[in-house]
Amino acid sequence: MLDLLFYPVIGGAVLLPAAWVRRRLGDPLEALALGAGYGVLLWAGVGLARFFLVLPSSTARTIGLVALAASASALGVLLAALARNLSSLPRNSPLPLAGEGQVGGRGRGTRPFLLAILAAAALTLGLEASLPHFDLAERYYDWFVHFDLARVFQSATAVGLSSHWGDATVTTRTPLYNLLGSVALTVFGDRFTVFQVLTAAVAWLWILPFALLARRLLNSWAPAVTALAAISPLVLHTTTYASSKGLVTFFALLALERYLALREAPPDRVLLLSLQLGLFSAATVMSHSGFVGFPLALVAMYAWDVIQRRRPWRGLATTALTGALVAIPWYAWAIAQYGLQAGVFGYPRAPYASVVRWLFDRLLILPTSFLPVTLPLERYVVQPLETYFLIYIGTATGALGLVFLFRALAQNLNRHTRIHAGRVEWPLLCFAVAGILVADVLHEGVLSNNASTFCVPGMLALLLLAVRANPLTRFFVVASLVEMTVFEVVVLLWVWSPASSGLLNAEVAQANHLRFLGQDALAAGLFLVATGLVAAAFC
Repeated sequence: MLDLLFYPVIGGAVLLPAAWVRRRLGDPLEALALGAGYGVLLWAGVGLARFFLVLPSSTARTIGLVALAASASALGVLLAALARNLSSLPRNSPLPLAGEGQVGGRGRGTRPFLLAILAAAALTLGLEASLPHFDLAERYYDWFVHFDLARVFQSATAVGLSSHWGDATVTTRTPLYNLLGSVALTVFGDRFTVFQVLTAAVAWLWILPFALLARRLLNSWAPAVTALAAISPLVLHTTTYASSKGLVTFFALLALERYLALREAPPDRVLLLSLQLGLFSAATVMSHSGFVGFPLALVAMYAWDVIQRRRPWRGLATTALTGALVAIPWYAWAIAQYGLQAGVFGYPRAPYASVVRWLFDRLLILPTSFLPVTLPLERYVVQPLETYFLIYIGTATGALGLVFLFRALAQNLNRHTRIHAGRVEWPLLCFAVAGILVADVLHEGVLSNNASTFCVPGMLALLLLAVRANPLTRFFVVASLVEMTVFEVVVLLWVWSPASSGLLNAEVAQANHLRFLGQDALAAGLFLVATGLVAAAFC
């Protein structure tokens, strides 16, 4: 129970740079989003430096330390070169996108957005603090891997470096997330509940760039869409449970928002925004390399802008250089330690009898991720509750509920309301499609993969496009709110029932003597969940 008190400490440490950013910006939402991005990268850098320093002496360690020092120095030089440009900037934010009568103005108050952000933070911690184990619908198998990896980075021993998970070395799974975890375990103690609190402290950060995007792209319903997204089962149950997907979604959406700001920025802001785009694009890859398609789409669109002479080449070079400097220290050490194949490309791959079978599985995953047809009918009859969970957590149904999904599908039957990719919409569509397709190819080749595995950043971008093309009405807001609230209540009732306590992951946790926040903090967790739902309802 007392471990919950670490939440404001960790969250405050991550958001600390927001105070500095706020001094330069007149927009608290943008300051929070950028400050959180800087904070996560700074603390991950601390974790990486500590890891290299504590490692046993070796050639790989020396290479890692030299690469880290060189990259940090180069970033310092790059920032110094931009200092004159930064000092000349006025103390306000880039203007939101102009476009076609549905743009959220900067004059609208930020209080509803801040309430939606509070809802997301409360729901994230409340969910972690309400569940006694991680066997919701037999989905969560990675929580123990991430915890083990954070402990490897914390202890930094030769035995830890020799650990493998199937074909995977310690370098091939979510380094940024696990480096953050190692810092938390070092400061607050080597307990799984501390790792849960760390997850909760960063899992909700994706709502910050989403709020910026909603305000930039939508009409007066932007705060309501942000609040509904905060309780989306697809997002909420994918970013929690000791998963790195919250950080992936945060950095991917933040990179998208920076690119949209870059497209409309005056010349004196281009280099600063280009640097931020490079930082957050590299952080997306470092959070999970399987999501490289999302930042690649943004960089490709930026390159096209340069080719069309809409932007100077110096901005693109700044983006590429910044991204490389962020990634080089980790991957230089990884390649020196394990070799190119095991250090970078060693993610476990399921065997396939032929290329045709592999392609069939890759293509089949896409429609089952977008529509609630994931499970065959006979399984639904035998295990209806599990199917209910998977439909909301593993398909586009979970974005804002089944009612909204049917509405989004129906709107494209009407030529007046269907999504048209114009100047504003095209970048979001490219971001979503390219990111989802690349992630589908790069993830493990198992048919059980679904929307929660690789689609969340793209789904949120498509959600904004759908609402932009056909704005919400009060009926659909209420319907989605009620539908998703009922889902969360059913989840909590089921996970505390005797039926869930004998499932595989619960037994694994019991065998390893792991204690969960939900075993000691149920009352606090339920209060936080209720607080989050109420805050979302009042947006």
